[in-house]
Amino acid sequence: MKSQKGITLISLTVTIVVLLILAAIGGTLIANANDFFKSAQNVIEGSEQVVNSEQQKIDRLEDEVFIDIGEAPSSAVVKTLKSYYATLQDAINEENLEKTTIFLLKDITESVTIPANKTIVLYLDNHTLTGAETATITNRGELTITGGTIKSQNSNVINNYGIIQIGQAAVVTGEAINDATIYNQAKGKITITGGAIHSKQAVAIENVQEGKLTIAGGTINANINAIVNLGIMEVSENANISCAGVGYATISNEQTGDILITGGFIISEKNHAIKNKGILEINEKANIKNDIAEYATIRNEKTGNLRIVDGTITNTKNGDAISNNEGKVTILGGNLSKDFT
Repeated sequence: MKSQKGITLISLTVTIVVLLILAAIGGTLIANANDFFKSAQNVIEGSEQVVNSEQQKIDRLEDEVFIDIGEAPSSAVVKTLKSYYATLQDAINEENLEKTTIFLLKDITESVTIPANKTIVLYLDNHTLTGAETATITNRGELTITGGTIKSQNSNVINNYGIIQIGQAAVVTGEAINDATIYNQAKGKITITGGAIHSKQAVAIENVQEGKLTIAGGTINANINAIVNLGIMEVSENANISCAGVGYATISNEQTGDILITGGFIISEKNHAIKNKGILEINEKANIKNDIAEYATIRNEKTGNLRIVDGTITNTKNGDAISNNEGKVTILGGNLSKDFT
């Protein structure tokens, strides 16, 4: 396989050189033969770099090939494509592999850290990972989570400094009183395309200043704010974000926050759906509603800059769709259940 790939790319190099020679013979633009041969040499050197790059890709793919690792020992709680491990952290630290695919074999209690130089794909396989005393997962690398439950009773569940993708069937549940289920720290990036994030007694997701949060699917709910945003946030497609707590907006966009909503549902049962102190744009297929007359669906505060281009904003109890406290409001379109004056 490796030699065939190298031969194919080298053949391509020879073909390019021949074409350059033919072009030189038939044309009048090459005035100096030394310049031509220098160009040909550059092509050869560049193609050699391509060969080396492609060979490295092949080597990495071969590293990921599954091998028969036999039956699991009784001490094993996770496995990779190459071995079994007694702890999840041991599998994360697997030597000589920048990318590791890990499968949970049973429910475990453990707090782990993913280093900055690691890419981890974590298949929970319908099992539960419960944090010990600290955050269940502290991520400084790249992490993809799918197919099971991650939770914590004493701290936040995920503390992210790197890149995280949360996909289908992943459930992230926080039970701590004062800690958000997920903290997305400065420079951290989280993309949610499915699954569910819950908080029983705190905020579900806190996106701090300079953090980036993208929600294109999944369910996020809490009894306090579902999301507190101080960074950059985008909501689209199949996102479903809600809050049932008294006195808390579903999304609280703070003064440094910048939110673009182009789809999904944002719902509040007992307060504002969105309380805005920063920059907020509603567009395309956004659907925002609340179910209590005393609170406007969107509350724009003094420092808020609210721009509505499209979407639907509804108060189901005939309350205000928008209330403004001396902030800036621009309405260019959209459907409001009650006109804003």
